[in-house]
Amino acid sequence: MSWLFYSRMSICAFGFFVASAAAAGQDGRLQDHHEAMLAYAQKAGKAKPVVKDYAYGEKLDIARMIGMTDALSSCELVPMAMTYEDRAGQLTTVLYSAMGTCPKS
Repeated sequence: MSWLFYSRMSICAFGFFVASAAAAGQDGRLQDHHEAMLAYAQKAGKAKPVVKDYAYGEKLDIARMIGMTDALSSCELVPMAMTYEDRAGQLTTVLYSAMGTCPKS
């Protein structure tokens, strides 16, 4: 399959992930992260980040961390995004879920 196909699939996956998070009452952190990473890529003269879902146990080639969303104050799983640059200089945004920071009673 072509690069364009995978690129469009990544954009669709990110859109679905953001839409799902918004439907769940999230606060726009993922969209803000995505927009900040697009601005970073443009400023740094790099291609837009490749967006993919994290697969448990997957080895990531992280040469430099660019940014990640902050955890929410929640006792549930929350959607997260992390963007990094690999050793080849490509930006990648990984979408995953993590436990929020449960407030202490």
